[in-house]
Amino acid sequence: MTKTCSVCGDSVGPRNRTGMCTKCRTRANAKKWNDANPERVKANKKSYREDHRDEANAAAKKWYEENTEQAKAQHKKWAKANLEKLTAEGKKYREGHREEINAATRKWAKANVEKVKAKNKSYREDNPDKIRELQRERRTYLSAYGDCERLNQWFVGSEGHHVDPDTIIHIPAQMHRSVWHSLKTGQGMEEINIHAFNWLNRVHAESLQTTLDAFG
Repeated sequence: MTKTCSVCGDSVGPRNRTGMCTKCRTRANAKKWNDANPERVKANKKSYREDHRDEANAAAKKWYEENTEQAKAQHKKWAKANLEKLTAEGKKYREGHREEINAATRKWAKANVEKVKAKNKSYREDNPDKIRELQRERRTYLSAYGDCERLNQWFVGSEGHHVDPDTIIHIPAQMHRSVWHSLKTGQGMEEINIHAFNWLNRVHAESLQTTLDAFG
């Protein structure tokens, strides 16, 4: 009677008493050892990855280039199934790297002014209700600061910018809207304040020079 492997079904020798071929028996023994030594298995895998990082990265890059659409589909499917995990990890990372993220965002925005303007314009056009709600919230929030110190006078085409809760600089509306910012949350405040103070200093310098020229 011909004996076969109980796992893969391949033929085995007539004297085989294990019920498995050599290949399946080796795999079974390896699995048994792995199950009994999880920490050593983990350490071995880590060591292997570290020793072959460049080869693994090159292979992964090559596979991605040859299977870009498949890779994107797989990532999209995985991200959808792990949305809560990704959201939690993203929040944790942002909280721990807030300064680095803000610095990188400001650097990118300065290098891509036209893209930022186009993106902001597109958002305003696509979300008029949200913009109106944000404006209402801003007016309500700022209503408590009616007695703020104003570092210059209002002029046609200007908007009052709160550099802090107690201080206002009137700057050109276009400049004021060039950087998305929020006094309440602090988002974008450093960047817009730099623009505001630079603009005010430049105006003061030009005004002084005009006066000096007038009086010779």
